[in-house]
Amino acid sequence: MNWKRVLLATITAATLSLVSVPAWARCDGDLDGNNRVTVAELITAVRSALAGCETPLSILGRYEGRGFESLMGCMDPGDDGTSELQEITLEVSEQNGSLYDGTLSLVTAKGAALSLEIEGSVDSEGFTQGSGFLPGVPVAAGIFTGRLVGNILTISVRVGNPGCESDAASFIGTRN
Repeated sequence: MNWKRVLLATITAATLSLVSVPAWARCDGDLDGNNRVTVAELITAVRSALAGCETPLSILGRYEGRGFESLMGCMDPGDDGTSELQEITLEVSEQNGSLYDGTLSLVTAKGAALSLEIEGSVDSEGFTQGSGFLPGVPVAAGIFTGRLVGNILTISVRVGNPGCESDAASFIGTRN
């Protein structure tokens, strides 16, 4: 074997043995194992790396509560204003690591039943974020942030409402 190849192989092996694993490599970005990394998974990975890869809280369960919706700049000015939303139920049925899925059901101020599929992530301190989707529609109907403290979940939502300039909602629910 050529002495240059032996020297190159030795230098390469020595260099590789000195390289440490970067901190971010210790936190798997593909949290659900589907060989794709979503924005929620990236945010979770960054938060995990900053927090030392702590275990996320369990957000599983059924939350019941009330909320408010605030509409501004709507095509129908009669829709503008803040209204109370009653009979809100959030069922988080599946959690894999920090990622979870569930269903949000509510009755709007006008009495219409609405159901959203949600996807989100939660960290070790109970901070959560994600998106809500109308069944069968691939584009998010809204994005949310929130916090789980004990059995109380508080969420703020920005809704993509084409009929209004601004549509925001909030929810406070208790896990049963």
